[in-house]
Amino acid sequence: STKAPSAQWAFGTEMFKYLVFNDSTWDYAKYDLNKGRADTRKAAGFFNATSLDIDRFTARGGKLIIWHGWSDPALNALASIRYYQQAVARRAALKGQLRLFLLPGVLHCAGGPAPDQVNWPVAISDWVEHGKAPARVLATKIGADSKPTRSRPLCAYPEHAVWSGKGSSDDEANFSCRAAAR
Repeated sequence: STKAPSAQWAFGTEMFKYLVFNDSTWDYAKYDLNKGRADTRKAAGFFNATSLDIDRFTARGGKLIIWHGWSDPALNALASIRYYQQAVARRAALKGQLRLFLLPGVLHCAGGPAPDQVNWPVAISDWVEHGKAPARVLATKIGADSKPTRSRPLCAYPEHAVWSGKGSSDDEANFSCRAAAR
């Protein structure tokens, strides 16, 4: 397999090749731009995760954790915030079954200078199996020696982590979750 030179290239070229057109020989330089609107509509049918109707999922007790890196170069975190806000505005009871966590300094899925490792399976199993809804989860940054070098709390949106001003800012214990000032 070939390593993508950048996230922009991978999302902008390889995505079309393998997900949109299912054609490993597709070449953007030969693409007929007149087909753009029709191809966009077709791709939107399976790419756009914008449906707010998750009622069947939540009716059977489903719990949903959405997380997004604030420094994601491919997808804007504001879209995830907008989705969360629209979903709970549509049905306020979703606040009991939906959580959004934002990861400052984290790229697409992982990477970047900030803590990007989270044990999401434990967070969801604690919620589903033990009724403990995640309000704060631990994120760590792993160093070259495979040991954590930094930890931060991730707070369920709309709260965010605030440093106490005491102790190391690399230790999650020195942070609390607070709502944004209005």
